[in-house]
Amino acid sequence: MELDYIDFLCEEIARRKSRNDRYSERAFARSIGLSAGFLKHLLQRKKGLGRERALDVARRLNWSDLKADRFIEALDKRKLGSKVRQNGALLKHDIFKEISDWYAFPSIELNEVRPIKNAADCAKRLGISKVEADHVLRRLEHAGLIRMTPTGYQKAKGEYEMPSLSSGAIRKFHRQSLLRAVDSVDSQAFGTRELRALTLAFDTDRLGEAQVEIAKFIKRFERRFANGKKNAVYQMNMAFYRIDRS
Repeated sequence: MELDYIDFLCEEIARRKSRNDRYSERAFARSIGLSAGFLKHLLQRKKGLGRERALDVARRLNWSDLKADRFIEALDKRKLGSKVRQNGALLKHDIFKEISDWYAFPSIELNEVRPIKNAADCAKRLGISKVEADHVLRRLEHAGLIRMTPTGYQKAKGEYEMPSLSSGAIRKFHRQSLLRAVDSVDSQAFGTRELRALTLAFDTDRLGEAQVEIAKFIKRFERRFANGKKNAVYQMNMAFYRIDRS
């Protein structure tokens, strides 16, 4: 039987109580940033977690990437049943690990501009080797993110979203994407790119709030520009990090 996302929390409480029979639900609530009253209603399934709060709970519990991913996936299924999530289908970590090179997602989006004919066409349009192109197209097709048609590859229907929790594959993807952004400073004309930086004194207690606002901005931007005429593939990278050492 598939676990409901609340079952993951019940199992964690039971595991902690097995180690310390005096461990309380109040202590557990405190450890995951919830009030004791809210946790009680949550475990009784009278209340539910929003996705951002669930991500925060998973981080606080320090679960493995795989367990945290399953927890969030269970929450998504609970909220929307068998439907694809409104914000896009969440890619599982084992799938994302196979397509975490920077050119994987552009290989999907290129088909919105003009269908990729074959690996050689993909390699030419992205500036990668034919071996890399052939490999990534096979992996994307196997993951169900693209499919071959008589006129070339086609992006699968529905949206997709990379896992929200940290892993080696996620770090690799962001590292490669940021290096591409650095390259664009010298390789692309000023008017064809937009790089911005903001430095401000900041209250670290509001970091979670800031992360939510950045995520909302990304979704608003995507909804506004994902439709209509398409003649190029762009990459957006945003970095928000502490710069002082105090």
